[in-house]
Amino acid sequence: MAKPTLIERERTYDRFAPHLVPQPHWRGPHALWFWAMGLGAGTFMVRHAFSLTDTGTVLGLSLLDVVGLVLVGIGGLILILDLGRPERVLKALKRPDRSWIARGALADFVFLIIGALYLLPGWFGALPWTDEPFLEANLTAQVMIAISFAAAAVIIAYPGMVLYESISIRLWHSALVPAQFIAHALTSSLGLTLFVLAVNGRLEDVRTELGVGFLVGLVATLGITHMYVLDRAHEHTPAARAGLHRLLRGGMAAHFWTSVLIGFGVPVVLTLIAFAATAAGPALLAIGGALSVAGSLQFRYAQLCAGVKVSPLG
Repeated sequence: MAKPTLIERERTYDRFAPHLVPQPHWRGPHALWFWAMGLGAGTFMVRHAFSLTDTGTVLGLSLLDVVGLVLVGIGGLILILDLGRPERVLKALKRPDRSWIARGALADFVFLIIGALYLLPGWFGALPWTDEPFLEANLTAQVMIAISFAAAAVIIAYPGMVLYESISIRLWHSALVPAQFIAHALTSSLGLTLFVLAVNGRLEDVRTELGVGFLVGLVATLGITHMYVLDRAHEHTPAARAGLHRLLRGGMAAHFWTSVLIGFGVPVVLTLIAFAATAAGPALLAIGGALSVAGSLQFRYAQLCAGVKVSPLG
């Protein structure tokens, strides 16, 4: 039996014989959803992992925490719009023991509710908890942060698990895909934090530790991406090979290589220069951070759109 060929646009009469076709469902809105969720949850985690106190405020609330909540809220809104009807939203919450979508949706709600409560002392100072970072907060606030932190970890990881469990899309069925999502989310969150602090003139005191963390994240992301490409190249199914070809040399190649080289490769160079450049360091880190944020979104889009399945069997 001949191997199925790739058809870019499936037509009705194509369904009478097996062939390869780009998956039609997960596109730009889903890339934005995954990106916003990971970036928002990661930004919250970065603020507390690095115990960042002086990050600026918006409407009297901690700027980085607000950014994290807003981004996760945007991702959740895209998810709700994608599901379409309220009953489908409720259905998505069922069976968290079996569904990563359900686990992720529950984590979204927990993060948004507990995170919003944690921020309220910025408006209501008489509340019995503080909005300081974890190590400086009181016990009540630490419990809130810990719950939000755990929910944020699920939010970062679950889209990668959803793709990994999409067995018909062989480009995604790799254990390195969840690792990619984690690396992208944490690295771009460090990049966003560097950008926000540099713009607000609050980077100097934490420049070294954040810069080192960012550099480690960039290198780890590039390394995981390289291993992922090698892993998919060693899968010999037609769908895996066609998907990898679309990602590296086909329709998504420009997005993929731009995200890798400009979104993560260039920031490595800028960060190394920033360590030696006293005056220009904050600006270089801010540029590198912004590039990583944009590169992460572009990578998500390229990876989703490069997915190929066997049709009509898949």
